[in-house]
Amino acid sequence: MNVRRYHVFLYVGLWLLIGAGVYGASYCYDQHICRDGHMAHPEMKTYWPREYAIDALWSGCLLTVPILCFAFRLRSVRWLSLMFPAFLIYRFILGG
Repeated sequence: MNVRRYHVFLYVGLWLLIGAGVYGASYCYDQHICRDGHMAHPEMKTYWPREYAIDALWSGCLLTVPILCFAFRLRSVRWLSLMFPAFLIYRFILGG
């Protein structure tokens, strides 16, 4: 496989990871975030394995993007990809 095709596959994979992460983040925001916090209500406790698995998947996708960008030295998206860990800090630690 030549280098150009390799980069095309890498960029397509990155965009798929970004798409999955954004879709999961919007699902998280729509389904189990409110003023009280992330999955704060007692009725969410019945669904917690599924909801936490979804959270783990989409946050894992968004954490993988900057790791791949820095590992493969993709200068065009490397610094832009640092916003994904910042978004995860905002969502889970700061409670946004």
